[in-house]
Amino acid sequence: MQRNCHPTYLLFPSATISYVLLIVGKTQTVEKKKKKKKKKKKKKKIQRRVHHDHVEINAARGALVIA
Repeated sequence: MQRNCHPTYLLFPSATISYVLLIVGKTQTVEKKKKKKKKKKKKKKIQRRVHHDHVEINAARGALVIA
């Protein structure tokens, strides 16, 4: 069992890092687009951030389930 687990442990950090980088890139692009618009739409920015946090949590849970 240990021999089978080692390659998965090596693959998971890279997979999680790639997911985090993708999510961070998405949040940055959303923030840049929102900054150009009026200041009245601050509530939607917060909702978007929460949504991306949920995506991160789901990705982490998926990684744990596969492990």
